[in-house]
Amino acid sequence: MDKSEESGDYFVSMTDMMVGVLFVFIIIVSYFVLELQKSLDKVAKKEEVVLLSTHEKIVKDFELEVITLEEIEKEQADVIDEQVIEIDENTVVIDEQAVVIEEKIVVIDQQQISINKKKVVITQLEEEIAKLRRNSWQIYAAAANNKRSEIIQAISAVLAKEGIKFKADPKIGVIRLEGDGLFNTGSSNLKAKKGAVNRIQILAKALYKNLECYSLHKEDESLQLPKDFNSCNPEHVFIEAVYVEGHSDSDGFTGKLRDGSRNNLELSARRATNTYAQMTLAQYLLPAIVNPLGQQALSTAAYGAQRPVVENINDFNKSLNRRIDLRFVMYLPESEDARLKLQREVEKLL
Repeated sequence: MDKSEESGDYFVSMTDMMVGVLFVFIIIVSYFVLELQKSLDKVAKKEEVVLLSTHEKIVKDFELEVITLEEIEKEQADVIDEQVIEIDENTVVIDEQAVVIEEKIVVIDQQQISINKKKVVITQLEEEIAKLRRNSWQIYAAAANNKRSEIIQAISAVLAKEGIKFKADPKIGVIRLEGDGLFNTGSSNLKAKKGAVNRIQILAKALYKNLECYSLHKEDESLQLPKDFNSCNPEHVFIEAVYVEGHSDSDGFTGKLRDGSRNNLELSARRATNTYAQMTLAQYLLPAIVNPLGQQALSTAAYGAQRPVVENINDFNKSLNRRIDLRFVMYLPESEDARLKLQREVEKLL
């Protein structure tokens, strides 16, 4: 065998050997691949089992959560249903209360209308009361004025019965005694004129008798009402003052008169004070007569020739101006409130 054949056989042998080695290698690789595949399958199976277990756990947990959520939802739904029922009930109550409130509003509106009407009535009544108060004061003032006229007329009746010369004017509240019946010319002495003292005594007694029921009486610094006050003075009117006023004519004189007078004003003043003194001597209770202010009612005033009743043009007219006037002033409260206050004070004394 030549070298070429040997070379070819050697190549063939090597090839066969290589193929065999390759085959063996493939078998070994296949085996390892197979084993690897088995290992991978086992791992995959294990992972699959783990995954499946995990999945199942997750599913179970999820199912539990779903069940829990459903239970919570159901509970919440029940709560919501209860709340809805409660809300519905509250709504019914609110609606009922709203109806009651509306009814009350209607009542309140009606009451407000009634109140407004009553306010109008109250305003009218207040106006009527104010009017009545004004009227009450006016009625009181009219009663006092009428009573003054009655007092003057009663005293005038006594003087007329006794034959004493006088003039009376109930409208202005004056009883006028002519001076010639009381004093001599230029004199203030009552005793110097025949019958003058007696005339003043009669006047004093008539005055006290007719003033007693229309005055307060001061005894030991306390004020008293006459015993039959309500029956003799139902209107509860009072005298405020009785002024013994002295007047003279216009004839002047020089020097001093016997009584010390230096002019007609002083002469008229002495005539007034002497008349006052004789009156209180004749009726000692006259100074105890006081007005509601606690002031003595009987007082004096002097005017000289300042207030003539006629012109001093002749002796007759001058004799008329020489006179003593008794001026009666009734007590008039300054307002209705003052009158009511006086009434309360009177009631305390009754």
